[in-house]
Amino acid sequence: MAKLKDKAASPNATIPKKERLLRKLLNIGQQVETGSAAERSAMIDALWEVERFLGFPGSVLYQLKIYLHELDYGITATALKANKKPEGRKKDSPDVQELKGRLAGIARLQMEAGMSRENAAAWVSRKIPVELASRLSSKSFITTRAVKEYMDLYDWGTRVVKKFEQLSEREEFACAFSFPAEKGDSSDDRFFRQIEFFRSYAPARKIRMYKRKKLHPVSGEFGFMMQIYLAASCRAEGYEPSCMEFLKDLARLAVERIPSPASAATS
Repeated sequence: MAKLKDKAASPNATIPKKERLLRKLLNIGQQVETGSAAERSAMIDALWEVERFLGFPGSVLYQLKIYLHELDYGITATALKANKKPEGRKKDSPDVQELKGRLAGIARLQMEAGMSRENAAAWVSRKIPVELASRLSSKSFITTRAVKEYMDLYDWGTRVVKKFEQLSEREEFACAFSFPAEKGDSSDDRFFRQIEFFRSYAPARKIRMYKRKKLHPVSGEFGFMMQIYLAASCRAEGYEPSCMEFLKDLARLAVERIPSPASAATS
């Protein structure tokens, strides 16, 4: 009787499937980094390995693999085409959003001092420094109508002003946004504290408007609340806050954070 040959054990036999997959993906990545494999081919190989690991033949991964192959023949699947740039006004950056929220806060402070909503917006429009206006608009000025739009979006009303008169509320705000960040405070912890803080303050009608218009104005909300927080802190220290000084501070902040229209055009 012929002797049965012992099958040599495969070097991968004792390695868990998940770890084998990770090793293969790492190897594919290294091939791209060293230039020994084209990036698109490496993507296809990686998809094949993941699909084989999951055991889902004909899955969406398989379809993506086909789409990537088709690119070699000049065919671009609809799923891989870039979305067309939306028409109309571009979305505000977080810095721009925050500054607009701060302006809404200054208008709210003027209302708390006795101005009507219309007059408060007009005052901000007249007094806003050119350095700030030119970074928030394509023009060198901000209209009363624009300020009222900022207020429509970010002004959470007199309730925030009243609550920030309390030391405990100001401390909660400072803790949520960490001025400065606390030692050992993780970014995840801060994020969830901030979301909870916003939820506790947000008027229901604003939440409905944000959902209806599919807006995510977190930076603008922060800007409004920061402005009210600063004014309340001034009063707690025994002096009345100056809205003109606040506007000057915002102009300096805008110059630091946002490129001027001229420099943006030449970059």
